[in-house]
Amino acid sequence: MVNLQEVKEAIEALGNEELGKALSSRNPANFFKDFIRRAESANKNWPKQLKDLRWTAEQRTGENNCFEFVRYSADQNEPFEESFGPSATTPVHRMQSITIPKASRDLGRKDEQWLIQVAVQQGLIPTHLALQSSHKIDEIVHLQSSVKLRKTEIDALFLAQMVRDGGYRSVLITCEAKHGESILPDQIVSQANAASASKKSDWIIPMAIKVIRDSSRRVARAGGQVYVCEFEGFEAGKFIGREDLKIVSDCLYEFQPPIPGV
Repeated sequence: MVNLQEVKEAIEALGNEELGKALSSRNPANFFKDFIRRAESANKNWPKQLKDLRWTAEQRTGENNCFEFVRYSADQNEPFEESFGPSATTPVHRMQSITIPKASRDLGRKDEQWLIQVAVQQGLIPTHLALQSSHKIDEIVHLQSSVKLRKTEIDALFLAQMVRDGGYRSVLITCEAKHGESILPDQIVSQANAASASKKSDWIIPMAIKVIRDSSRRVARAGGQVYVCEFEGFEAGKFIGREDLKIVSDCLYEFQPPIPGV
């Protein structure tokens, strides 16, 4: 386990001893999160010695921790692999975006906040749950964006009513947003567990959305696609780990007309 103080000291030592200039060490909590932001660059920058020994690392938060070195899984070939993303069988669904004012579309940005705003305004999560999920959702409402908690931050939080076991059950839906970056299992787990610990619902459904840009697709010239995935839900009060994350539905959504930044 590597803690925040050790990261801070390592950054300062690198600057002073090897680069001969001071490096900012004011925010060591962001060090590993920034390092693994994109799997391609993380794999490129990971030390060859650790690759040869089949060691990777996973983010750890709380109790002054930053990250932990862990062994590769049995079938792992790269230190940081894309855990979740569209496959050849992922369906594609087209959605309108003309209800977003043109002035807003023209100001679209390439960041998670704009992605969440589009998703909420266009009902992306309700659409996915209505069309792709096996759950019978009868009602859903967006509660809040950028929910900052002690050990995690939930990009968007929804409350739904689900028909189950002959009655209604309240469901908290956590949503992680990524703009072309990797969907990280640790973040999904920490968000879902935080919602579970809140005791504000009967059931938890973790979800994630991600802007996908692929130059091989015709749609990429006009705009991107938004990948939405739903993970297996669980009863509130229980807690899950990385090994429990299982995608139960996913879909690629295309907006017409295209939305800048998405």
